[in-house]
Amino acid sequence: TLWVMPGQAYRLKLTATQNQTVTGRLLFADRPLRHARVVGGNTITDEEGLFVGDFTLKTGDKPIRSLDVEKAGRRYVCPLLEQNVRMTQGIMQIRETQCEIQ
Repeated sequence: TLWVMPGQAYRLKLTATQNQTVTGRLLFADRPLRHARVVGGNTITDEEGLFVGDFTLKTGDKPIRSLDVEKAGRRYVCPLLEQNVRMTQGIMQIRETQCEIQ
């Protein structure tokens, strides 16, 4: 509860966010990228490189165009090509995407 008193100035900052669920399969050199952490998605890939993650975006942000992934001290970037991405009922489904060492 905030009580506003007369004669005082207040500065208020509002931020709206939205969640984006992303599911897909990550590959490196045509092999599954196993047990890798998807940065920002609070998830880790499984034995087949599959993952499901929830990303928090600010309202008005551009859609996710790539994923940052970490495994054993290495950083990867996984660009999301438009032909490999499908939006279904608010869930971003990624077919196989090739990752590159950053």
